[in-house]
Order: sequence, then C-alpha cells, then structure tokens
Amino acid sequence: MKKGNEFLKLLRYICLSCVIVLGLMTIVGTGGGGGGGDGGTPPSITMTEYFPLSSAWETDNWTLFIDVTDHDVNGVLTKAMVDTRDTPAVYYWTNDSNGLRFHELRRYDLMQPFAVEFSAPIKMANAECTVGSVQEGTRTACELGNCFDFNYSSKFVGFEDVTTPGGNFSNCAKFKTKMYPVGESPDDYGYETFWLGKNVGFVKAQSDANADFGLFADAGETRQLLSYHLTPSGMTQDEIDVRNAIKQSVSYFRQKDLTNFMAMYDDNYLDANCRTKPLQQDSISDFWSNSTENWFFLSVEDVLFNGPDEAYAVREYTNSYRWTPDASYQSRWKRFRVLLKKQADGSWKYYGNQNQIYPNWINAFVRRTPSGTGLALAAEFKYCGADYIQDPDDIVSLTVTGPPGSDINAYDMKPHWYLTPDYSEFWVEMDISKAVKGYYTFEWTDKFGSSLLVTDYLSTTSELPIPVLTSPINNAALNSATVDFQWQPVAGADRYRVEVYDAGDARIINERTNLTSYEDSLPTGASYKWRVRAEYHEQYGGNRDSESRCDKQNFSIN
Repeated sequence: MKKGNEFLKLLRYICLSCVIVLGLMTIVGTGGGGGGGDGGTPPSITMTEYFPLSSAWETDNWTLFIDVTDHDVNGVLTKAMVDTRDTPAVYYWTNDSNGLRFHELRRYDLMQPFAVEFSAPIKMANAECTVGSVQEGTRTACELGNCFDFNYSSKFVGFEDVTTPGGNFSNCAKFKTKMYPVGESPDDYGYETFWLGKNVGFVKAQSDANADFGLFADAGETRQLLSYHLTPSGMTQDEIDVRNAIKQSVSYFRQKDLTNFMAMYDDNYLDANCRTKPLQQDSISDFWSNSTENWFFLSVEDVLFNGPDEAYAVREYTNSYRWTPDASYQSRWKRFRVLLKKQADGSWKYYGNQNQIYPNWINAFVRRTPSGTGLALAAEFKYCGADYIQDPDDIVSLTVTGPPGSDINAYDMKPHWYLTPDYSEFWVEMDISKAVKGYYTFEWTDKFGSSLLVTDYLSTTSELPIPVLTSPINNAALNSATVDFQWQPVAGADRYRVEVYDAGDARIINERTNLTSYEDSLPTGASYKWRVRAEYHEQYGGNRDSESRCDKQNFSIN
C-alpha cells in the first residue's frame, strides 16, 4: 500500500502546503542574506517568531505571500498563504495561542480546482515549543468526497546553525515530521527535517533518501533559501493607514461592493488607466456578472513615502475565477507599484497607477528576435491614447534584474534595444541561452517623472513553430459574413490568439482559443487582414512563456 496508492496521491497534495510555507526556497526572492537568532541556545521558542503570520511579513515574496486579510475556514479566522508559482495554490494557517495549525488547502487549477479539508486542523507545534516536544495524531483528509485516514507526527528536536545562499542563520529551530497511512508501520516511511530561522521562517528542508513522498522536498533532496525580503516591523501610523486602506479596498472587492470600492480611488487614478469612472464601474460590473468562483488574494510587500502625503505601495496579487461565457478557468499573478495620496480627512486613496501618465503597462517575456536568429528579452509598452508607445526616447531608463544565477542585475536595456517594424515592442538581444527560469523585475522612468515596477516570470522555453494559416487563404474573396478561421496545430502550443485587422490596420478581433479554428461575423464589402499567435503558458499565474506569430494574410468579404 505504499507507492502509488490513492491515499499517498492525495497526501502529496496535502503536503504541498508545507512546500508553500517553505517559500519554495529554490525560487528567487527580492532581498538578501542576513541571519536569524540572537546568540545562545534558548530552551524553547515562540512559534509566532519562527513562523510569522502577519501581513507585514514577507519571505521570498515573489513565490510566497501572506494575504492582507483574514479568511474564515469553518468558523476559524486563518491567514491565506499563496503560492504564486501555480494558478494559484492557497493554504490556510493559524499561529496563535492554539499553536501552529494547518486548516485547508485549495488549488485553483485552470482545468479543475479542488480543496483538501481535514477532520480537524493538523497541529504542527504548540505556541510555546520546547525541545523534545511532539505533536501527533490521526486525521481524515477529504477531497471531492474521497476521504483517507493518516497519522502524523511533528517533533522539535533542537537548534542548529544553517548556512544557505540566502545567508547565515544561527540557532534555527529544527523539526522532524512524518505522515503515513493508518494501519501501516511508521518505520516504512522516512522523515523530513526542516529548519526555521527566527523572524524569517523556513530556511532549509531535507528529505530522507527512503521517504516515499516529499513534504518539503522529494526523497533524498534538499531545498534551501536563496534570498528573502522582510518588511520592517516598526511601521509608522501612516504606513499602517496605507496598508489598512489597501486591505479595505480588497475587502470591498471581495464583497462586490461597487460604490465603496470605487470611492477608494481618486478620479486621477481612473484617468491614468485610460478610463472614466463610469467606464471603470461598467468594466468591474461586467467582470463580476461574467465570472464566478472569484478568489482574490493580495499582499503588500513594502510602502515607500514621497513626502508626508504621498506613498508608493508595492503589491502582489493573484486572482482566480471561472469565466462563465466559456466556462474556462482563468488565473492571473502580478507584482507592481501603485500610488496613494493622503486626503484632507486623513484617509488614503489610490491616486494613480504606478505610471500616472504613460505607458499604461509593460509586458515582458522571452521570445524569438524579429530576425529569428535567437532569443531576446522583449518589452511591450502601451499607453493612453494609442495602441502602443510611439516615442521610445520618452523613456529615460529601463533596467531588468533577474534571479540569482541569471547574471542579470540592473541590466540597462535602453542602449541595446531596437524596435519591431510596427513599433509595438522593444527588443533587447542578450545571451540568455543559459539564463535561469525565474522572476525578473523591470523598472523604468520616463521624462515626465513617472516610474514603473513590474515583475514577471520568464522562461527560456524553446520558441514555438510559426502557425500556418489554412483558411481563409491569402487574398481570398469570401461571399459570407461568417468567417471560419482555421490553421494547423502548433507543437508545444497550449492556446492561440486570433487577430483580425481592418483596412486601416486597426485590430478589431483579438480572441484566444484552445482550438485550431475560430468563427466570427464581419461586415461585408470590406477588406481585412488576419494572423494567429501560438502561445505556451507555464503555470505561473497564466503568464506567457513563449510565443510565435505568422505574417498577416489578406482576405475580403463581398
């Protein structure tokens, strides 16, 4: 009953929660180094110090964050810890006078979301945990009506100094854990060991070679912290107020309270997003009416003040929902900066998006260069009033920083870029054939003083073959207003984007599909162009990892 049984398959899902707490330490964060502990070997620990659950605390925050709001799980207020690698995976924990307890796991897979619930929370440690103490018990785990019984144990075995690429951590709390099916011998299942740094959290985990499944790491493997970011704990009242304002806006969004949600935003913010307030309200209402199973999780990484009445907040969020028109699951992840201003009554409102004037957003990814000779970092800009930015000289600086091992640190992109023929993208050819997958941060300033910070997951996925269009063929003359667009399947693509342009080269259709065909109606007596983009998306918040596109083909409708 050991390998391959259904219990262990489910338990692997359950145990992913522990990987999340680990911060998925092999993925890059923002900060660096530093040691936990304060010298000496204490006889016991306070778990809230070694496993922080506060909205002011972030560790390896590009991979893991704690939501700014509490969540009710079976009548208990928990903190949601979100794994931003996936689509997303959310884990609910409490760490208070009842000790450290794991309550529930939810994974919002694009095809089939699921939740794993326990007959009672899994208690990992007491609030005050002494060396030698053990937590153990039997629980039932259920998912989609399938339930399994398992035993668990968690032992605090002592203290050790730990050195990782993220720094030197002294007097880390060392735990050994084990989970195994009821009715089987615990001797048949290996241990895993993990270390917690004071005020940091997980810094290292190691699985025995004979472990049949991994809690924190696969059998015989080790995970360790590469880097991390800690928000300062000594916050001023203004910073607390800014964070509370963001928390309140998220609460309104979750409650679908449009009036109060919109009241949190200054009209200038809407102007910066190229929308009037009525248009923004319509857009949000349309989203709510066309989606279900909405889950929105947001964390505030940092708050930076520019004088007494202006603050920039670096935010990270995941948003998962079912799009009802086609019953598809959608997921988004983003890290970016927003501007808030203090009002006369002392409250804070969103005053502008991070780039108050333009561009309106940046999209960055690894893709084939226009010449087709290699890979390049591509940066795509949009701004209010036009489809794409038209004057690259308006951008004063544009830099990119990659994860450890990428050798990309504040790389100045501007001297190296060139434009595609349609001026839609800036390309920076770089030798990134050996670049690591991970989170890359792009920062820019423009001549108006606006700035932007955006983080995106990038992969060196091989470029997809160029789509071959089969219908309508180039220069086809059609007699029907209903056009059946068809193309050959592209190896490696998981979806396609169909683009149709009018005679003035303005895009009038921009639709995604998992099929190799798309049907739509167009006005007759006109000429058009169309093309297809093949896309591949790894499960990192739905971001595009690789893309190819064919040249536009002409057709007309009589």
